[in-house]
Amino acid sequence: MRGETPSCDKPWLEVAVLGPPGAGKTTLVHALADRAWHRLGRPTRRPRGRVGPRPPADECETATRRYHLMNWPGEPDRVCGLLDRLGDLDGAILVVSAEAPPTALPRQHVWLARQLGVPSLIVFLSRADAVPPDCLERREAEIRMLLHAEGYPGDDAPVIAGDGWSALCSGGKSDAVCRPIDDVLAALDARLRAPAPAVDKPFRMTVDEVSFLRKYSVTAAAGRIDQGRVEVGKRVAVVGLNDPAPVVRVAGLRQFHRAPECASAGDRVGVLLRSRLVPGLAPGCVLCRPGAVGAPRRFEALVYQPPATSRRPCPWLTDGPIRLGFGPREAHGRCRVLDGGAAVGEGRAARVCVELDGAAAVGVYEGRRFELRLGAVVAHGVVARTP
Repeated sequence: MRGETPSCDKPWLEVAVLGPPGAGKTTLVHALADRAWHRLGRPTRRPRGRVGPRPPADECETATRRYHLMNWPGEPDRVCGLLDRLGDLDGAILVVSAEAPPTALPRQHVWLARQLGVPSLIVFLSRADAVPPDCLERREAEIRMLLHAEGYPGDDAPVIAGDGWSALCSGGKSDAVCRPIDDVLAALDARLRAPAPAVDKPFRMTVDEVSFLRKYSVTAAAGRIDQGRVEVGKRVAVVGLNDPAPVVRVAGLRQFHRAPECASAGDRVGVLLRSRLVPGLAPGCVLCRPGAVGAPRRFEALVYQPPATSRRPCPWLTDGPIRLGFGPREAHGRCRVLDGGAAVGEGRAARVCVELDGAAAVGVYEGRRFELRLGAVVAHGVVARTP
């Protein structure tokens, strides 16, 4: 059952489910989870044929891997705001309705996956039973051209046509109806490469979500473990609250209705901490082994400014006060270009030196993504070197 402790020999892989509103992302996520649990002989936790509000995440498991399915919103303004929060993805599923041709919105999702460095992209054409075969072939050709234009191998990318609603109504039990769902699971196993877990490194996890469990007087900090291991009863540092970082003991772990005793790199877990010891814990903080991550005031980063949608060029000027966003957490500071320039042009990358204000306490490590704002101009960066 889903309450069982998961086997640690199967790697966790992060998969984002992207697509425009109404394309069938939520239906596909539910159908994948139901079919995967039926193939493993485990009952599902959802009544058959019921689709609730869009979940932030769901899980499915195959014979060799476990997948964390993240159902992301389809609105264009919310998609652009995910660049600094969405990272370390192992793959993505692009859901496009077969009834409508690809518009600028699916193109924006493919562009988002390319900017995040998603290595593999799988396309699912939903509602394939509602269009004739010739129209379905034309939609597939348009999708492959779109992938080619954004830098993905369109000829080699798997494009699977099916009906997620019929598979969901069957509860994942009908082999004939769930054949497209099986093809998606097979494509995930074949196309996505399992990353080598950095278990031997110090523990580090960036907090994505925070919730308060009033019954147990604990705060749950959810996120994906970047490296190392965490165990119940061990002491961790919370970087980003204040300086110096407080050190607290792990009260428990939660992982998809389970309570494991330990979790390693690649796992997405919720770390339970005593609420009175971590007041003000918010997304963007970093949990780590004491002393593994610091909060430096100055660091170097690679910054990229996406092309503006308007025709008027708007360069991002440097050597001035800016706002930085480490996920939902905001900080203020200044930055300057190290390559001798005075501005970062649109569609170009530059190496900059960022200096945070004295009041900001942010956990900074190499590879962390963040966002820079100067008025209406937005740039995205990644930490390249820390002191």
